[in-house]
Amino acid sequence: MIVEAILSPTFFSIRSPESFQVAETLLLPPPSTIAGAFAFSYAVWKNENFIESLKKLTKNAWYFSIPLSPIVLSSVILSRSRLMQVEKRKIEKEDVMKIVSKSDYRKLESQGLLDKIRYRYQLLDALWKIKSPTYWKYYLDTFFDAMVRRYVFTTSLYIAGLVNVDERFTLSFSRMGDTESMINVREIAFIEDYDLETLKQGEECRTESYAFTTYGNTKVATASGDYTLQQMTGPMFLLERMERKRKISHIGSCALPLKRVIKSIGSKEISAYEPSPFSVEVLVESKLLSYRSKLLNSDINVIIPKGGM
Repeated sequence: MIVEAILSPTFFSIRSPESFQVAETLLLPPPSTIAGAFAFSYAVWKNENFIESLKKLTKNAWYFSIPLSPIVLSSVILSRSRLMQVEKRKIEKEDVMKIVSKSDYRKLESQGLLDKIRYRYQLLDALWKIKSPTYWKYYLDTFFDAMVRRYVFTTSLYIAGLVNVDERFTLSFSRMGDTESMINVREIAFIEDYDLETLKQGEECRTESYAFTTYGNTKVATASGDYTLQQMTGPMFLLERMERKRKISHIGSCALPLKRVIKSIGSKEISAYEPSPFSVEVLVESKLLSYRSKLLNSDINVIIPKGGM
């Protein structure tokens, strides 16, 4: 069965697996993220453990997305407080001496506060009690962190999944990717009639969704036309990561049906991405999923790489 949905996201951020300090986002939700969203919804619907739902919904399954409107990128600086996590962070007297001034250290010692400090939040509390000018600096430096995260802004997005379950469950997720993402499921439909054919080496197909050019350590396809390349992760990637497997294999380069354009807004020019179907030639035997979308009222072709499901 195919479960399809149209989302109306205000914005979302799905961290690229290659990014570190600056959290670069993927332009479209990868199969792993959509699988996680579907598994969350299924777990809520069945009232069962998320991991168990994820195992069911990644077995012999594939997920994909199709852009329906222009995509614009923007950077946001996120600041996060870790005050509720600090009881796990111990601090030694030697560390206290490096943080506070000599006069503050003597005050802590004379008031019997020094011997009570075992954790960082206790030092913060002690600095408040002695009215130390170091209090606010220590508070901001220790219990807050900030990072630059890239966000995708778009008005409409299509996602779907070929799932290995028969139940028509409700998609109840409200985010995809980062916790600050905001997603609204606008429409949903179920499709029983579809074709899953084999594409032999050298065969070509035009697709509206993304197509992996490498998957794992294998080069699986070449793309032609207007597209954008990003590193993406398959449905099993999330399960491998949550089970802490040493070898992560469901990852590869992916051609996205998006072309970069320059748009003028008033006196400013901005970079954006517009939907752009493209052609794919498979280099190894792959699968072709074909069906008529009820929500888009159009024919959809999706290429599933070897090893993807």
